Amino acid sequence: MNYFINLWKIKSMANQSYIIPELPINSEDEDVFNFSPYVKKIDKILQANSINSDPLTIGIYGKWGEGKTSFLNLLATHLSEFKDDGTSKRILKYHFNPWRYSGEDEMLLAFFEGLSNMLSIQTNSSLQKAGKFIKKISKYFKAIKISSSVGIPKFLGTKVTFELNEILKAMGEDLEGKPISPEVLNKVIDDALCESKYKIVIFIDDIDRLDKDEIYTLFKIIKLNANFRNLVYLIALDPEQVSKAIHHRYGTDKLDGKLFIEKIINIPIILPRIEKEDLQLFFDKKISDLNRLLSLNKDNDFKEIAFEFRRFNFNNPREIIRVINSFAISACAIGEEVNLRDLFWIEYLKITNETCYNDIKNYNEETQIFTEMSGVIDFNDEINTQGKPNGFRKHLINTYPEIESILNHLFPNNNFQGTGSKIDSKTLEKELRINSSDHFEKFFSYHTFRKISETNFKIIKNLIAEEKEDDLKTAIVNLFARHAEYKTLYKIENLIEELDVDKLLFLSHFLILNINIIPEIGEDMFGRSFRIRIIEKIAITLNDNDISKDYLIDLAEEMTLFNLCYFTRKFTVQNVRNELQEVIVRRIKLEKKPFYEEPLNAPNKMIMQIWNNKNSAEFDRFIKDTLQNDNILLLIRNFPVYWNNTFFGALTKSNYDFMKSIIDVDYIYEKLKEYHAELFDKHIDISDIDFQESTSHTIEENALQFINWHNIEKSTSF
Repeated sequence: MNYFINLWKIKSMANQSYIIPELPINSEDEDVFNFSPYVKKIDKILQANSINSDPLTIGIYGKWGEGKTSFLNLLATHLSEFKDDGTSKRILKYHFNPWRYSGEDEMLLAFFEGLSNMLSIQTNSSLQKAGKFIKKISKYFKAIKISSSVGIPKFLGTKVTFELNEILKAMGEDLEGKPISPEVLNKVIDDALCESKYKIVIFIDDIDRLDKDEIYTLFKIIKLNANFRNLVYLIALDPEQVSKAIHHRYGTDKLDGKLFIEKIINIPIILPRIEKEDLQLFFDKKISDLNRLLSLNKDNDFKEIAFEFRRFNFNNPREIIRVINSFAISACAIGEEVNLRDLFWIEYLKITNETCYNDIKNYNEETQIFTEMSGVIDFNDEINTQGKPNGFRKHLINTYPEIESILNHLFPNNNFQGTGSKIDSKTLEKELRINSSDHFEKFFSYHTFRKISETNFKIIKNLIAEEKEDDLKTAIVNLFARHAEYKTLYKIENLIEELDVDKLLFLSHFLILNINIIPEIGEDMFGRSFRIRIIEKIAITLNDNDISKDYLIDLAEEMTLFNLCYFTRKFTVQNVRNELQEVIVRRIKLEKKPFYEEPLNAPNKMIMQIWNNKNSAEFDRFIKDTLQNDNILLLIRNFPVYWNNTFFGALTKSNYDFMKSIIDVDYIYEKLKEYHAELFDKHIDISDIDFQESTSHTIEENALQFINWHNIEKSTSF
């Protein structure tokens, strides 16, 4: 259910434009990176140089995502504001994006077609004339393409093609009787542009996205086929990437590519450095906008994310946008279920170091013994290693040294083996942290199917506050049914611990009355079922909150005797403990048959001890009055350890001594002779008796062990 709700939310988010578009800035008002002062200087240089008719190629150099397009846009805006003082040439802009075209031929034709169309619509007749003849350049290249593909197929090693002149004439194009060639066309266009009193500034972006052949074609356009006067090219590129792409055409390594670029670019302009403070301002604005749009009511988390920005490295604005957008999707899907700060920085890792992210994502924390014992994931998972880092953590640091600060932030070392304070797993669980074993998987699966949903748990908290018992009962049953039982139990235990007193009293009474809604499964290493763990957690929490004795006695009366024993043993306040023990004794007297006839009931020994301490004579009389032929062996059976909740062990000397401290063992011995004489028919050889404590023993073997300890005791007493 949660999966489909989150899917709907993501779709709604997209419809509301929650994703930050990777759009370059277009005006000075948007210029958070302070490009404008530098842009204005370049603008002045271009305007001052406008009287010079020589073609000029300016390269705007910058890495991926550093803002080359934004810089070009700002420059275009300032050029639009150029004031004609009567001496300088006017400015005409032509934006050409080569990435829109699928191949070299298409790019070549599109460049001339676009430029000619832009000039042809101008009111200046010279520009119109230049546009007309640039269109002929376009036709010329089309003709070349046709002439190379039309003709007589090869025969005897030859190929006949049409003449270019003939093709142009057939297309209705001639040049007033002049021979047609690129040189003639270039001269006519140059003359027309000079007459127009205009500088044409051609903006070319996205060169980094082209393949090597397309980059070569673009440079060919600039240097060879469109080297007209009064043209200024402003080209945005990453020189490292472009050099790497084209060097094979001009030499053997990247340096040869750089040397070729230097032949094309007259003036290289390196983007001004974006200051850390400007990146912070940009980040703060974007993360604040996202917080407002998502409406998760986690303002403090977003403030912390903005503050933590200073600790970690972002390389450029585009990387910031990509991380924030990745975070926006994950926050919409799972933002209410996890710690938002941790979610942001794991998404940062996904975008900036995907390989490392996948290593962490695929970590199988359930197989790690330290995680199971501590509930904290720090990746130090080598059991036999004392030093840290070790295991998977050491692998991460050695393989990805650049992410160590992020690793320490998300998964700080848990001092499990060493000295000093240990990370509190309960705090991590409550804060929904990524290094909590209860929440780790959510950060990578983006759903709560078979996991504890914090949203569902908030519903339970609200039902407790409103004291809606029927709805609360249904919600808890559904929680256990839909999610991992042990994690649900753990959440309920933590909930009991964190409630204020009024809500604690309500929930304690509710759970005691409805303990059957807790699954009777999941016995732990101490033999405690889920129900017993809940009862003990209630007792511990009530004890710590100094709840009134009257409330506790009333609560005790609502419990079964079995549950009351577990409840009572967790109280350390002595007067309360005494009162609860009185309730146990009074309740046991009302039992219809001797309680000790059910030796599987773990509290039996506790009941015997309490009753003996309260009134030893009464307890002794109860044992002697109820002891019969068919239950004396069951009485003895209460004292061996019930191992792993599967079998009874041996009656050890310590078991016998405890039995002796509360029961008249001499009376038991004599009654055993009377009721089970067969156990005494032959001499008992001690060597024949198995005293292995943790191996399975029959009820008769426990009786023989009792006889053995009694005989030894009597023989040594004389």
